[in-house]
Amino acid sequence: MLKSTLSPDQKVTYFFDKKKWAWNNQVNGLKLFLNFLRYLGTPKPISFSYISPKNDLIRDITIKENILLESIEADFMSTKENRFDQLIAESNNIYLEQILAKIPALDSLPQALDQKAQHMVSLIKGLLKPSEFIFYEEPSWELSPEEEVLIKKIFQFENRSLLVASSNEVLWKKSLDKSVIKSRQNGYSLIENELDRAGDESVLNFHYFGAKKAA
Repeated sequence: MLKSTLSPDQKVTYFFDKKKWAWNNQVNGLKLFLNFLRYLGTPKPISFSYISPKNDLIRDITIKENILLESIEADFMSTKENRFDQLIAESNNIYLEQILAKIPALDSLPQALDQKAQHMVSLIKGLLKPSEFIFYEEPSWELSPEEEVLIKKIFQFENRSLLVASSNEVLWKKSLDKSVIKSRQNGYSLIENELDRAGDESVLNFHYFGAKKAA
């Protein structure tokens, strides 16, 4: 079995090009991410945050309560206002604050938001949840090119490994470490990004190596 090269203090960005694994009719990004980490030999339990623009929010609690739901213990819910501000401040991420500013009426219910704003809520919720990995499916959904770039900048402040599934490779190619291609034999192939960031950032040198089927 292919052994994991990940360690708790290592940040790796894996990119899943949805155009290249669409042949498998794979629509469950969460399952894809988990299966890949298991294939690498990542020990269980796998601690992750899952961000999806189509990840339904709980409709009968406020947007702010949705964001805090997996980020704080139940004992803190009575002081959620102060705790929310504290979590945002502790992130020390100016881009996260810019995303938060795009969400109107944090004390309203999720159904009051359009799809783009609900995407932003899901993003913030995933970023504030303590975890070792971040899974992000379709970060371009419903967003403008400028908002896509803003979201990418958010992850410059993250020290967790990121697994992102997108059809927009151009946006991510300068920051990805490895591209993942799912094979028809239930395995994976990794494309190593050997981009020389000190040189021409428009040139990518890939190294292909095959992943054998796990035992």
